[in-house]
Amino acid sequence: MILNLQMLKKLALCCLSLIILISATTDNTKITGTKIYFVEKEPKVEHIRIRMLLTPRFLRVDTGFDNGDFILFDRKQRLIQNVVHADKTILNVSYTGFKVAPLVPDIKISKQERLLPDAPRINQFALKQIVTRVNDLDCKKTIVAVKLLPRVTKAMQELNTVLADQYARGMKNMVFNNNRAKCDLVTSVYEVNSDLRAGFPVQTNRNNGWSRSLVDFKENVTLSPKLFSLPQDYFRYSLPN
Repeated sequence: MILNLQMLKKLALCCLSLIILISATTDNTKITGTKIYFVEKEPKVEHIRIRMLLTPRFLRVDTGFDNGDFILFDRKQRLIQNVVHADKTILNVSYTGFKVAPLVPDIKISKQERLLPDAPRINQFALKQIVTRVNDLDCKKTIVAVKLLPRVTKAMQELNTVLADQYARGMKNMVFNNNRAKCDLVTSVYEVNSDLRAGFPVQTNRNNGWSRSLVDFKENVTLSPKLFSLPQDYFRYSLPN
């Protein structure tokens, strides 16, 4: 009996050590993903550094700080989660499949695409310019690198689709009575991904003064799983339908 108790104690200690080892290994497990850095600019606002971190499941968007506010897009659930640490809140924005009404006759969309053969290539990929126009007004100009970072481009399209769904629901009762407002509607909903279907966005300019420029990217980098986890004690809420 004494021998059996000692053996049981040793077995228990071994199991405990194994659990601790597994837990430590899990906490330090790293995942492989892609880092992308942009600079965004708005009128009368200092430029903002934007970082995107992509894994097969998640796309995280932040300002480059691991402990700062961030957006976590769950690609599988088509769910955007906006984390604000100061308020200890998480805003959930989910895809609803909202049916967008057909465009009214006074909104006429046209697009122009042209290769930029004289522009320097990015990782040997050619550049192309896409211009989205509404009623002869240039709404958005995007320079894309054809076939660059296709997985990132796809994730950005998925994120845009959820944002467009939310925008369309919020704007369903609004009247767009000038071309600038119509531009915003078209580029945010009806043509939200038309430029990304041509390639990865290197430079984007909207007619409201907003712009985004690619700064750098790194593939196959090691990322901490903690960057893709959410605070468990934060208040969660959703916008009303």
